Amino acid sequence: MRNIDIQELSIGTKVYWHDPAGETSGIYEILIMPDINELTKEELEYDELILLIGDGFSEAEVFIRELGILY
Repeated sequence: MRNIDIQELSIGTKVYWHDPAGETSGIYEILIMPDINELTKEELEYDELILLIGDGFSEAEVFIRELGILY
């Protein structure tokens, strides 16, 4: 899986979460994410950024590196 560029994401983007625990992997939607205009260049390239995702039933704070974009 390739790293996601945060600039490819926005609130409402559908993503696949690869849950490291292997319990709740699946399709989610981005609910909250950092404002990319307030991030430094280093932060934009960092895969430790945390986003809030949800599927209508549950929510999780996840690292951007655990996500794949659904096209």
